Amino acid sequence: MDYAEALAATGGNPGRVRVAGNVYCSVRRFFAYVIDTAILTAGFIVFMFAAGWVHVANVTVTSQSGQQVTVPQVFYAGGLPTGFKATVLGLAVTLAYFSVMEWMAGWTIGKMLLGLRVVSLDGEELTILQAVVRNLLRIVDAFFGCLVALISMLTSDCRQRVGDRAAGSIVIRW
Repeated sequence: MDYAEALAATGGNPGRVRVAGNVYCSVRRFFAYVIDTAILTAGFIVFMFAAGWVHVANVTVTSQSGQQVTVPQVFYAGGLPTGFKATVLGLAVTLAYFSVMEWMAGWTIGKMLLGLRVVSLDGEELTILQAVVRNLLRIVDAFFGCLVALISMLTSDCRQRVGDRAAGSIVIRW
């Protein structure tokens, strides 16, 4: 899909909606993702402490000069099983956050703050299936340090990630 087709799909109103197909908007997408990741990470850290999955304990260590020093240390409670549960829960919450927010509102908090929105190629709101497919494929987009996402975006006139292409969605400036 090129810019003209995308513009036609969104009603042809360039004053109201613009496809996020330039480098400036790609930078906005990146920072929207950083904002969303910071929100999710902060919430998950609070949850981990509240659930008792991690705790802080003071540990006494000996410095190079031979002095005993007490420092705080963060520990997983429960070892590997807790770490596995935390990883699975973190992935599930992340998928749910991005999918539900983009399906219900058309944006995540980061996208909203930076004036971006996700829509279907026909300009309509995403279906729940489109939102889930789009976000499940973030895993593929993340391969090789997000190189897959970068190549996908650079080879698409509308800067679509693999997930956008599979779901039939585009990110627009609103």
